[in-house]
Amino acid sequence: MHGTRDSRGVGAYRPGVSWQQSDTWQWWLQYGFDGIAGGLLGGAATGLVLWGTIRHERRMSEDRDLRDAVRRLQVVAMSVGMHPVADPLERHHRVLQLLAAMIEVEPLAQRLAPALKSDIARGRQFIFTDLGSADPNAMLLSRFTAALSATLSSWFADPKKFQKTAESTGDWLDGLRSA
Repeated sequence: MHGTRDSRGVGAYRPGVSWQQSDTWQWWLQYGFDGIAGGLLGGAATGLVLWGTIRHERRMSEDRDLRDAVRRLQVVAMSVGMHPVADPLERHHRVLQLLAAMIEVEPLAQRLAPALKSDIARGRQFIFTDLGSADPNAMLLSRFTAALSATLSSWFADPKKFQKTAESTGDWLDGLRSA
């Protein structure tokens, strides 16, 4: 009878060839290597999909961390700017809070938002050079935080557009330095 297996059920089923006439290499060429190659290809495809998913999730996590840090910086900047205080020591403490929030954003923005990172770095430099006195000017501090909040709002609205237009708009602190 053609196409049968032995009594134990061993052997490859191939129509027209009994198990006694089958060649092991024939079986491997026809079925075995096909299964191995399919397994390898399927594993490679699964690995690529998994790798892409992990990269995407990591990127989304970094974006979320940056947005959270920028949101905290914006809240600090708005609270410093909208609630000026007469006490120079309290004003100095608020400047330190602002600096801490700026320092938190900088490393996160290094790769994801280079234009934002450079704006934050310029703002930090402005604090040290123009607001660095023991008694920071309350009006200048208010104007600085308003400009910083506007810059951050612009970034929140459209980070890609902000990145494209950041080079052409110039230094957002120019108006503060001249006033």
